[in-house]
This record gives sequence, structure tokens and C-alpha cells, in this order.
Amino acid sequence: MIYLTLEDWTNFFIPKLNNDILFAEEIKQAKKIHNILLEIITLIFPNKNISENKLKQNILYTSMIYYYKYILFYGLSHSKISEMEKIFICISCIFLSFKVDKPIDINYLSGALLPYLNNISVNQKYILEDINIFIRKYESDILNAIGFNIGIDNPYDFLIYLKCYLKIILVENNTIDEIIQLVNKFINDSLLFPLYLYYSSYDIILSCILLAKEINNYNFINIDSFIQMNKLEIDKNNICQCAKYISKITNFFIRNNNSKDNNKNKIKNNTQNIPVVTVNDNNAKDNNKNKIKNNTQKIPVVTVNEPILINTQLIPQDNIENEINFNAIANIHTNQN
Repeated sequence: MIYLTLEDWTNFFIPKLNNDILFAEEIKQAKKIHNILLEIITLIFPNKNISENKLKQNILYTSMIYYYKYILFYGLSHSKISEMEKIFICISCIFLSFKVDKPIDINYLSGALLPYLNNISVNQKYILEDINIFIRKYESDILNAIGFNIGIDNPYDFLIYLKCYLKIILVENNTIDEIIQLVNKFINDSLLFPLYLYYSSYDIILSCILLAKEINNYNFINIDSFIQMNKLEIDKNNICQCAKYISKITNFFIRNNNSKDNNKNKIKNNTQNIPVVTVNDNNAKDNNKNKIKNNTQKIPVVTVNEPILINTQLIPQDNIENEINFNAIANIHTNQN
């Protein structure tokens, strides 16, 4: 597997990771792409079939990676791509992702998406052939961007090995499910920044396990023994750095959600104080409008002002012996406990 060079990563992504405003915008745009992909995949798989969940998960992950590689290769920013173009790129990423696991007929895919596209399109109504043409066009561009290498190592696959390891060390089943769910959450968060383009799937899954271990004090998990059991060749410093980035993504959503909740409560409190207006009282209507206007002006705008920082002094340095000491590496405060 060929990853981006350190120079590529540094020039394109590191500035966004280290600048809170750029980081917040990147996450916002990536979340939008993630939601488009998820909506399209749901249209293809309308039923909640447990046997198809792994396939859907793989397609989502692979499609996100193709999208990231596409915009990096062509030097695009999210703002330079129109909303409809993003949708067609996403459709093409999904079509290409199916070829890795289970090829899908292009006419079936286009037919499933035809009502969806015509419903959101304002200026144009599409026919089946239009969609096929767009898919083929972007498929060629995406293949060029990824170097015609459609294989993606998927971190989700390692959850099987993690489950096996936890059973070997005699962890209770309900605890195993809890750990798998938490690790899975961190993998999902990692998708919202293109970490895979620089870190291997081993680095990502191990980082997610370490974060899960730290925030819930799963001290029975020995990372070194897990690495040795699965014969993984990894750089422990890479795991530290990757874990730091994933924790920053998770922290961002926690802060953002808390801000939204606080904002909703303030809106609720403000609206509760708005007087009831009778139908015939025009003066009361005018007064009420002014009060509403004054109240809404006081509603705080949700912005990312505080820096989302990780204490780098807590991250282990080179020449780590025995088990990695990841105490407080993530500095995460979640509701998982």
C-alpha cells in the first residue's frame, strides 16, 4: 500500500489540523460528504439487513478515502466543488467501492438514485443515461487520482481480531461489546479527517484501541501483547500521533454538541418569555416582534474559539520499552463512562 509522502501530508493537512478555524471547516465539509455517502448507501440498501452491515461499512469507509484522494490529487478545496458535483463524485466513489467487495450493476445503481437526484435538483431533470455518463466520467478521474489501486485496508476488519484477543484474556461478553462499540466510534471519528492517507489501518485501529483503553480505564488490555499476537509491524510513535489526532476530532464534536445544547437551552428560555399576542391587538404584535428581535439578538453564535489542544508532554517519546504508557494521551472527556 502506498501512502502520501510526509511532504504531501505536511503541506496539505497539517495546517488544517493545527489551525482551529481551518480544522473546524474541514471537519464540517467532511461530515457533509460523509452524510451524502451514507444517504446514498441507505438508498441502495433500504432494509436494515444485519448481514449487509459490514459491506455497507466497508463501502462507506472506502468511498471516503477515494474522495479524499480525489480532492488532494486535483488540488481541490471543498468550496470549489458544486453541491451536485459532490453528489456525483460520491456516487462514483460508491460505485468504485462496490468493485472491491461486490460489483454492482451501473444501471441498478443509477435507477435507485434517479428519484433522489431529480428530487434535489432544481435546474435539471436527469434520465438514467445522464447518471451513467456522470458515474463513468468521475470514475475515470477517481481511478487516476488513486493510481488505479482500489484496494483499501479497512480498520473495521481488525475488530474481529480485537474480539478474539479479548476472549483469550477472559473478558466478559458484555464488556467486549462495550469495548468494540467504543473502538468502532473512534474509527468512525477518524473518517472525518483523512488520517488513512498517511497512517496505516494498523496505526488507526491501534490508536482507537488505545483511546478506548484510556478513557474507560480498560487496564486489562495489553497493547504490546495484541500487536505480538497479530504479528503487526508498527511504529509506536505513529500510534501516539494518530491517537492525538483522533482525540482532537472527538473533542471537537463533544465541544460542538455541548455548545449546541447550551444554545438550544438559551433559545428555549428566551422563547418562554415571549408574551402571547391576541389576534386583534396590532400594537401588541409590533411590540412582540421587537421583543423577539431583541431576544434573538442575544442568542450566542456557536463558534470554535477555544483551542482544541492535546498535552504533548504526556505523549511517550522515542525508545519506548515494554507496554506503551498512554496515560492521559487523549485528554478526552466523554459520556462513555
